[in-house]
Amino acid sequence: MVQASQKTDDLVTHFFYSHSKKFQLKAIYLFRSYIKQILGHLDMIGKPCPLRIISYVKRFYGPKRYHPSFEETIDNIFVPLSELLPTTIYVVDGLDECGLEEVRKVIKTFRELMSPHGPKVFISGREGLDVTTAIPDSIAICISNEDNREDIHRFIEWRIEEKMLEKQITEKECVLQDIKSKLNKRADRMLVQHL
Repeated sequence: MVQASQKTDDLVTHFFYSHSKKFQLKAIYLFRSYIKQILGHLDMIGKPCPLRIISYVKRFYGPKRYHPSFEETIDNIFVPLSELLPTTIYVVDGLDECGLEEVRKVIKTFRELMSPHGPKVFISGREGLDVTTAIPDSIAICISNEDNREDIHRFIEWRIEEKMLEKQITEKECVLQDIKSKLNKRADRMLVQHL
């Protein structure tokens, strides 16, 4: 997913780590995705990519592919590309799904990339993911299960009301309350499983 502001060349990149795609739970997949998103954005805004970076991209990802190390990918492609768009926002969703070594690679790369007027990074994950210790001046926002639970309950109420406007689900209030209760119980179990 690539999002660009209508008024500026600002870019928001996104990558989601999913435990269902275990083969992709590596730092390299995150930065390869960002590279593709940045290259696509540069093309979209008509900003030329330096020949040196194009050379590495062709060498690493062309027909006669040379498999670069993580460090080569970061040093020769990702960092130079990120310098072309210094106000990019990088979103990493579900970093906690990765192993500790992969998490360290991601955090180390972002720590080295950060500067007061440089890119912004948003990393989401479960509480065990300690980004604030690893990246100075970073801020953690914790969302408790209670907050999630309340949001889910409100959503269930709203959604049932919307459905009732389309078509009457039931005329009996006790049946309607039972439906809400069962949906809320399922949501509570989901929250417990995702701790």
